[in-house]
Amino acid sequence: MDRRDYLAALGVAGLAGLAGCSALSGRDGLSDDPPADCGVPESFAANRGALPADETPADGIPPAVDGDPPSHEVDPDVFPTATVDGVDVRLAPVGVAHYWWRRGAARFADARRRDAYDGAHVYGAVWSPADTTDASAACDPIDYWPDGDRIVCYGGGTDGYGRQRAAALAAADYDEVYAIRHGFPTWRRAGHPVAGRDVDPADTTG
Repeated sequence: MDRRDYLAALGVAGLAGLAGCSALSGRDGLSDDPPADCGVPESFAANRGALPADETPADGIPPAVDGDPPSHEVDPDVFPTATVDGVDVRLAPVGVAHYWWRRGAARFADARRRDAYDGAHVYGAVWSPADTTDASAACDPIDYWPDGDRIVCYGGGTDGYGRQRAAALAAADYDEVYAIRHGFPTWRRAGHPVAGRDVDPADTTG
C-alpha cells in the first residue's frame, strides 16, 4: 500500500491522531479526476534524479520517499502571519513544510510564474499561479482538491505570490492553507527535493 492509499484508508479520524499531520483525503477525496496535465507542465519531473516517480502528479501530494521522519508535534498557531487583501495567511517555516512533504501530509502548489516553475520547483508541487492572467493556466488542479486538506503554497520569496495564492484559497473557504515563509529560495538553499529544467539531478535527494 503506497502512502496515498494509506492516507485514504486511514481516514479523517485516524489522521487526527498523527502528531504534526492533518487529514488528507488522498485521491479518493477528489470529486473528479483533473485532466492528466492539469497544473502539471512538462517540467514537472525534469531532472528528478533518484527521487521516485510520481504516479498521480495532479494531486499535489509528494511521492513517498524512503524513511519517513519521526512524528513530532507541529503547532500552526505559533506560525507568523501575513495579511493579504484582508486575509491572514499563516507562514510555515521551511523545516515544517519539508516535514509535511516527507510525511505526505500536505498538498503543494507553486504560485510563481511559469518560467520560474519550469526552471526549478518543489518536487511533487503542481503549478497554480497567483497571477491568473497567465493564459496557459487554463486548468488549476486545486479546483479538484478537497477544501479541508492541508495546502502549502509558495512563491519566489520577495514576489509575494505564495502568500497571494494562499490568501485567495483561504478566501475561497479552503480550511488549512499556508505559505512557505520566505518562499522557494529557502527550500532550495536547504537542499530539499526539487525538480526542473535547471536542476542538477545529482542534487535531488529527499
